Amino acid sequence: MSLYQPSSRQNSGGDCQSICLCKSKSIKTKLFKDINRGINEVACVKRHIQLIQKHFNLVIDFINEWLPQPQHA
Repeated sequence: MSLYQPSSRQNSGGDCQSICLCKSKSIKTKLFKDINRGINEVACVKRHIQLIQKHFNLVIDFINEWLPQPQHA
């Protein structure tokens, strides 16, 4: 089973409808860590508290395009 449903933004003109289908807390935790790590990398910050207004559009674009990274064993 997939951990996420790909967004339908290509078909709906920009509406992002990603839905997390997983109910496992450990998997959700890994997903949140993955997206948070990506946000920090895109904005060149170490912590979210360092995000400022100039990062807003960059981070929103990243979130709209984000897909979970595969886990390496």
